[in-house]
Amino acid sequence: MMAPVIETDADVDGSDQAAYLRYASDVVEVVETYVYLLFMSVVTVARCLQSGPPVW
Repeated sequence: MMAPVIETDADVDGSDQAAYLRYASDVVEVVETYVYLLFMSVVTVARCLQSGPPVW
């Protein structure tokens, strides 16, 4: 799925490094999103545990 984007960047800039940087920034963005969601789920669980059992 990323091949057309990488080829387009390389053709426009004329360098493989530009394509690599584009791909690397996309990968970093996905990893940052995953880590952030994982961190927020841990924070949510910690808050629930600190607040004690729910009162029904």
